[in-house]
Amino acid sequence: MPTVTFLDGVKVEMYYDDHAPAHVHAKYAEYEALLVIADGSVYRGSLPSKQLKKVQDYILDPVHNKQLIRRWNQYNRE
Repeated sequence: MPTVTFLDGVKVEMYYDDHAPAHVHAKYAEYEALLVIADGSVYRGSLPSKQLKKVQDYILDPVHNKQLIRRWNQYNRE
């Protein structure tokens, strides 16, 4: 499970051979959320609002979004 980035205490990871939709795992203290790369929505789990906003802003940044999609396709080849 490669680490994508750390955002103020939030660890953002992407797993190999993971299920659709394309997403990242964001972990903060006892919280974990899966966020969809396409739109930043929470697929499962939860994060405190401040940390959630930071991860969503990162995911939705056009440069990072393109990188995340590229990584997802590399790690999850069918």
